[in-house]
Amino acid sequence: MKVQLISTDEVGFQPLGLAAVKPFLDPHATVSLFDTTQEEYFYDPTSALIAFSVPTFGAIDSAVKMAKEIRQKGYDKHIVFYNQYATVQPETFLIDAQCLVVMGEFETVLRDITKSILDGTDPYAVDFVYSTTNKYPEKKLRRTEFLAPDRSSLPALKNYAYKNGKLVGNIETMRGCAHGCTYCSVFAAYQKRVVKYPLEAILEDVKQLVAMGAEHITVIDADFFSTGKRGIKVIEAIHNLFPELTYDITLRLDDVIRYREFFADLKAFGCVEITSAFEFPSDQVLKEFEKKITLAEMNEGLEILRQTGIKIVPTFITYNPWMDNKQLAEFGDYLKDTKLMEDIDEMQLKTRLLLYKGSPLLDNDTIKSLELVDKGTYYDWKHADAQVDEMYANEVGDNVDIKMRCCIKG
Repeated sequence: MKVQLISTDEVGFQPLGLAAVKPFLDPHATVSLFDTTQEEYFYDPTSALIAFSVPTFGAIDSAVKMAKEIRQKGYDKHIVFYNQYATVQPETFLIDAQCLVVMGEFETVLRDITKSILDGTDPYAVDFVYSTTNKYPEKKLRRTEFLAPDRSSLPALKNYAYKNGKLVGNIETMRGCAHGCTYCSVFAAYQKRVVKYPLEAILEDVKQLVAMGAEHITVIDADFFSTGKRGIKVIEAIHNLFPELTYDITLRLDDVIRYREFFADLKAFGCVEITSAFEFPSDQVLKEFEKKITLAEMNEGLEILRQTGIKIVPTFITYNPWMDNKQLAEFGDYLKDTKLMEDIDEMQLKTRLLLYKGSPLLDNDTIKSLELVDKGTYYDWKHADAQVDEMYANEVGDNVDIKMRCCIKG
């Protein structure tokens, strides 16, 4: 039995969404992996199953478009969509009755679908599968089976990301997030649940990446401290194995305050960069996003990070329904006063709130009061003050969609 796994976007990293699935399917099928950002897809009509990984908003349209092209070539077997954004807006992927969507943790569910096809049983009856006949399945948000990803048949790591001149390997130590920020696709998919990977599987993946030439590790977890101090122990274990590796993480600024005593260790273990979502320097915006953090706390966390000497990479949702022209002018002053202007990527000055289908923020009273335009996979929104939208249009020019984001993982 042949299975094809396809990735159309994983924001410049080697597609972990494929590598994580392969070892679960290998005992039951001949598995081919395709990263269409790096290689041409080879259509094989004899494949019993074709599955698309959809970890990012950017992967939605490209995966659906490619699936439709495969259908036009005459492929009439099951096409499956999985990963974060498949879970968030599964209805987008039912291009016909032969399509299935995995809700939540996907490795073992994809294995069960594969086995059902192999055994001649009904894949629609597999648990945690969304389809035209079951639009209310549970999400799989717990796991008991873990295997290290298998990257061996992916394009060479050197084709992917570099940071500070070093070749980057991307790892997960967990999925999900313990927080409920209403704009965030991770919360939309995982509902404050966290799935922790066993240390042995994490270290096995790091060993694999180092063998491929990785000199730096990006931990792509949505929030490094969602599992408390465990993240520090994981980094320490990696450092003990490969003391020359550097790494970067993503975390919340209130966690910087909560775990401040550990940042000297993180730096000693090789942490050179921390990404954190500031959203917008306004207590009202933070409240509307349900960040559960104040602007004063953000600034305190920033100051602690400054003292560690670890580089801070701030992200913002600059254009949002609660900011106005006056606040936008004050935003520049805030960046200068906090010295974030020295750290910020210019793109962060142009970002606009992404209201993707399935966003919990669609239940927000302010959002409900706005004029929304259905764009298929998301809603465009109009600010209550038309001048703000004019400023945004002038700022970004023709690249409006590229500048939208819901969160760091976007």
